[in-house]
Amino acid sequence: SQPIRLEKPLNSSKHEGPLCFSADGKLVYFTSNNRNEENKQGKDGIQHLKIYIADIARSEWLNIREFTFNSADYACGHPTLSPDGKTLYFTSDMPGGFGGADIYSCQINAKGEFEKPVNLGANVNTSGQEMFPWIGSDELLYFSSNGRPGIGGLDLFAAPRDGKMAAKNLGLSINSVNDDFAVTLLADGKSGFMASNRNGTDDIFSIRKLLDIKFNALIKGTVIDQNSGVVLA
Repeated sequence: SQPIRLEKPLNSSKHEGPLCFSADGKLVYFTSNNRNEENKQGKDGIQHLKIYIADIARSEWLNIREFTFNSADYACGHPTLSPDGKTLYFTSDMPGGFGGADIYSCQINAKGEFEKPVNLGANVNTSGQEMFPWIGSDELLYFSSNGRPGIGGLDLFAAPRDGKMAAKNLGLSINSVNDDFAVTLLADGKSGFMASNRNGTDDIFSIRKLLDIKFNALIKGTVIDQNSGVVLA
């Protein structure tokens, strides 16, 4: 069907970007430029991105408020929730990261309060840009990066969402020599959508995953014959 533009207060004169919904449909997390009229720009003169949260009731977006760890001096954006709704993943260039934009996780307690964000570490983040996180039903973190070996521009990667194993480039044909980003997968974990400028402009593409993405353990050591003790080649 034809897309319908969401009106105020969600959309505004600012940039509005990636968003996600809670599983029960009662909360939405969305990206927007800093809406604070008294403190729009940070020390660097930039109106940074922030994450905002709104309640949803009868198709209305109510009680819009800021994510706890927003700042006028750095960006927070691209929110996505774990399937159980207990962890928020997002992108930020807050101080203390690897450089550029990094991906962070933030636990949400039973009261709905946010615990301190945790950088997902070197298996995910680099000195480049890591953006557009998405948690699939397979418990993998999908994201885009231009800081890892790839095919060109932003490439799509996947990693275990705990960040304990190195991210894997998803290869051709989902990646191209241009920018490929913003994967979202449907509940079946096999089909979904992504964005790419491979044709010269940012367009939306449908995708289908043909094979499961597996992360095998790398085992290092020496193989020895149990009976003779001889080292095997």
